[in-house]
Amino acid sequence: MQAGGVNISVNELESTVKKALAGLGFPYGADAEGAAMTRTLECAGLGGVQLLLGALPQLRRHGFPRAMPLVNGAGGDWFDGADVASVALAPAVVDFAVQHGKSTVQNAGCTLQNGGRGLWFAAAALEAASPGVWFTVRWRAAEREWRATVDGDVMLLSSRPAVGDSAALTVTRHGKLPAPPPGNPHLTAEQHRRRRQRCFAEGIKIAGGDWRQLKKLAALTLVPATAASRTQGAGGGDAND
Repeated sequence: MQAGGVNISVNELESTVKKALAGLGFPYGADAEGAAMTRTLECAGLGGVQLLLGALPQLRRHGFPRAMPLVNGAGGDWFDGADVASVALAPAVVDFAVQHGKSTVQNAGCTLQNGGRGLWFAAAALEAASPGVWFTVRWRAAEREWRATVDGDVMLLSSRPAVGDSAALTVTRHGKLPAPPPGNPHLTAEQHRRRRQRCFAEGIKIAGGDWRQLKKLAALTLVPATAASRTQGAGGGDAND
């Protein structure tokens, strides 16, 4: 383990992230989706916690979007994700792709290592996939075109030099298993399975500073203690006590 790091269970990570997102203003349901995606990325070795913490400035600046309108443009239907953190936007886009077959996100480019923001959409697709429902997620980052193929059990991730207009992020639903992503492989099916099994068996290693920051955000959901609450204890003294 790295110096100053902590080892936590998958369930503890997911529950803490859920509380942290609730503390940041995510509504019920959206906090659980964000926590599941963070867990998915951590178990795949793709740095879900660091990606989440990297989105904090955007989340604090714009908050959780109360509406993500669908825009009908010349290129078809798309979501404008310029000011929306991907951890909030990805589940809505994947849901739309499930219903309509394909969704495109404009202005959702990213510059973080390993594809950055686009990884949230791959994680959301993995959470939504089921037998007979597969996805391909494609985006551009750092002059490379990234592709993730998700088949309901594993994520395959590859990249290659970007060519042409590949800036828009697309989420495509397939009725049959798509071909593996082309290019330089970063995550194979076998690697994904092994990493996930190891996480559930041995826990997840998180940098100490990152874990403390998550816990601090999770504490935002706590109600300040008062003399009355200390007297009444859990339950608050309502009729169900």
